[in-house]
Amino acid sequence: MYDRCRAAQYRQIEDMMKIPGIGAYVLVSNRLDQKNEGEAVFEANAQEIFDRYPEIDFGIYECPMPWKRLVTTEFLRKAGQQGRMVAVWPEATTWIRPSTASAVARAMSSFSCSGR
Repeated sequence: MYDRCRAAQYRQIEDMMKIPGIGAYVLVSNRLDQKNEGEAVFEANAQEIFDRYPEIDFGIYECPMPWKRLVTTEFLRKAGQQGRMVAVWPEATTWIRPSTASAVARAMSSFSCSGR
């Protein structure tokens, strides 16, 4: 992840998690591999965030703008085994762990796909 983008991502996560009632943070798939370098870069960037914030549950959104970065089932399997993913927003389906559905919805409501 670019250093400037990494710092901005960390600030966004930390600011969002200060809001009472927020139980998860939604990552944007295309922001985890901004140069489209491949699955290894995507997974390393996601793992870096998971390791930095072990107390936070995460969702992931396959935002179509500026380009759609699909999440592999292998990544979801690994993240699920770690207990890190509570929600996935692919184009056609949605999966949310029931215990965190309302918190994830609140986090998602304040999120902009463009990262602004």
